[in-house]
Amino acid sequence: MAELSGKTVWSGERRLLRALFFAALLLVATEAGIFRSGLYFRVVEPNSYCGQVLTVLRGARDFDREAGKAGKILVLGDSRMAEGFSAKHCDEAGQPGLRWFNAAVSGATPRVWSYLLERMLRQGVRFDLVVVPLQSLAGRATEYGIADRTLDGQFMPPLLSLPQAPEFAWSFETPKLRREMLVQGFLSSFALKRDVLHLMSNPSKRLGRVDRARDAYKSHYAYTGRPEDLTGKIRVSGEEASFSEDMPRDERQNYEAWRKIYNDEVRPDELAYQRRWVGRIEEICREAGAELLVLRSPRGPLGELYDSEDEVDPHERLRLSPETIVLEAEAFSGLEKPEYFFDHLHMNARGREEFSAALLRYVSGIRDLVPNVSRESRAPSLHPSPEAPDRAFRINEARSAGCDEALKGRGSG
Repeated sequence: MAELSGKTVWSGERRLLRALFFAALLLVATEAGIFRSGLYFRVVEPNSYCGQVLTVLRGARDFDREAGKAGKILVLGDSRMAEGFSAKHCDEAGQPGLRWFNAAVSGATPRVWSYLLERMLRQGVRFDLVVVPLQSLAGRATEYGIADRTLDGQFMPPLLSLPQAPEFAWSFETPKLRREMLVQGFLSSFALKRDVLHLMSNPSKRLGRVDRARDAYKSHYAYTGRPEDLTGKIRVSGEEASFSEDMPRDERQNYEAWRKIYNDEVRPDELAYQRRWVGRIEEICREAGAELLVLRSPRGPLGELYDSEDEVDPHERLRLSPETIVLEAEAFSGLEKPEYFFDHLHMNARGREEFSAALLRYVSGIRDLVPNVSRESRAPSLHPSPEAPDRAFRINEARSAGCDEALKGRGSG
């Protein structure tokens, strides 16, 4: 009887092991055939974080094909750049031999940008200049605990290769999150499980949205921004901001909260995060033969109340190579006013046009240097015109005589 019982147990264990083996095979086949092959990405929710990344990747391929041999400029960013920068304006107003690509993805962080840039390079898209817009050149992060931001995992399925999964997972600080991100990195099906369930709940509705979004990047390119502004709703006097009576309390709290973020002491974990991921982007650009331009984009409508950061050396603070070009912290501070924003973070149509025009003038000056000046002698910091802080920006300082000569006469554009 004991012998029979032992055989029964062993038989049961074998069946369990066989079931687990076939389940693992099914999981691997599903992962490889549906997710890693890119098949599922054809039906991902377009408005999801993953869907936005896919829109940018498709747009990058089309952009590269259409731009041909023109100089290619990439602008990374989050929703601030999606609202605040116009590649179309720069294409139309800039030099004929330059084309601009806005790769901003709402909610994306410098960690996500680095993998997005790497993915575009792997799919054969090359850029001559990469623009990284930060909210602080002093090393501030725009949210607390950014190193453990689990939302970053939602952008990764189209971006991470299998060898990159451990590196991405270990960039998180909490052991539990490292394990979770490692599983998501290896198994896209796990990262996209909510999207799959949402698709299954109403396939026809999802397919309709996917079909309507196939030309989404063209719509983004033609987008001109939101017309509303904050004139009359916010007023800055001295070191205080006042708000109109009809502004809801929670909106007022948003402005005050971001004012605090932009004036807080820089925490060591924030600085380490910025150094790591901006440094990774710098390394990717160096290996790809692309120039890197780092700037501080307009932060919000209360610019007079934010830390100016004018005494910070970004190269030293962020440990950037001397070859990396950094615009002076105050380059775009003239746009940090109520008339250029529609909420506490995002520029409106007017701000979008002004920022794009100003960035175009800077880059036009930089691009003129490329054929004639070596990387070693290129000016790593550029400065705005003090005479016209709102509209006209010019380069008024360069570190080498060669750069001074190359930039001579450009003025404010």
